[in-house]
Amino acid sequence: MHNFLSYIFKKPDKYVLVWAFILANIKSNSCELDKRFIMSRFKLNRTTFNRIIDFGNSYVGGQKVVAKCSRNILMVRISSVSAEQKVNIISSVENPIITEIISFLNVILKRNGKRGIKENNKSASTYINKRLKDGHSTDDFKDVMLAQEKWLHDPKMHMYYRPSTLFSGKFEEYLNNIIQPNEQPKNSKQQDQLFNALRQAESDSNQEF
Repeated sequence: MHNFLSYIFKKPDKYVLVWAFILANIKSNSCELDKRFIMSRFKLNRTTFNRIIDFGNSYVGGQKVVAKCSRNILMVRISSVSAEQKVNIISSVENPIITEIISFLNVILKRNGKRGIKENNKSASTYINKRLKDGHSTDDFKDVMLAQEKWLHDPKMHMYYRPSTLFSGKFEEYLNNIIQPNEQPKNSKQQDQLFNALRQAESDSNQEF
């Protein structure tokens, strides 16, 4: 459970609150919840709700979270994952994400006069996979690519605008440099809501992730 919560905690507050609520309601590896109630409780539109659920479904760990909607009912099931299934899940989940990231990279390269790279580039896939396993989202990749696009206008730096540099061990450093220094921290009330939701999920759910 801690690993799954850590995975969700990398996203905005609503992701944490929604999934903490869902986990708190899981009994005997499954639960059924009113989709409309969740959307109303956390003030979500349909697009945001689906995005939050899809992100949880993308989790790869010792157990798999499967959440599906049938009309207005959200059905969530927890199942164990074998080593072979885990490999298959990683392949099926991450390949489309890798394609999206490389396609975005190529858009930037081509608009700056570069040829771009192939979508099945093994080196690029390796670096992207490493950062995905660290818990980074596609938005993180796009933010870094856009922030470092300035390299393409620098005669000394343009050659470094490539996956092996952009998505290297310095990825988080590039990402953190994007955050504005005057950005206000979350207020204490918001933090209390998060921690209360997490404590509720941990106390009510017996699932180990």
